[in-house]
Amino acid sequence: MIFRFARDAGAGQSAALYELDEEAHELRRDGEPVAIQPKPLALLLHLVRERDRVVPLDELFEVLWPGVAVTPSSLTRAVSVARSAIGDTGRGDLVRSFARRGYRFCGDVIAIEPSAPEARADAPSAAPEAPAARAADAAR
Repeated sequence: MIFRFARDAGAGQSAALYELDEEAHELRRDGEPVAIQPKPLALLLHLVRERDRVVPLDELFEVLWPGVAVTPSSLTRAVSVARSAIGDTGRGDLVRSFARRGYRFCGDVIAIEPSAPEARADAPSAAPEAPAARAADAAR
């Protein structure tokens, strides 16, 4: 699944279109890959998938660090890195925090099912021609 969302222009920032590609595990801004660590990317994916609700802190810990005890600061850092990656700094318009409850993704999201891969222009369209066929063409 590919999730698309936009960030409006803010103070000193231009508007941007983001794509969160679940299959490729990639975040793109205006078509270009965004460098993001695995935990903040997993956090964004989970929040976008569950965008219709506040995702409880316990659930986020279990999704990001299953069976591992980590401090709350680990989640706070993952949220901060995720927000920075999508330009959601300052006000938290896209990733909103709910005190002692959890986080929610509040952007408008379009979910797109990936289509079948289209044939590449540089890929051969058929099996290579047999040597006998090439020889016959050359003789003509």
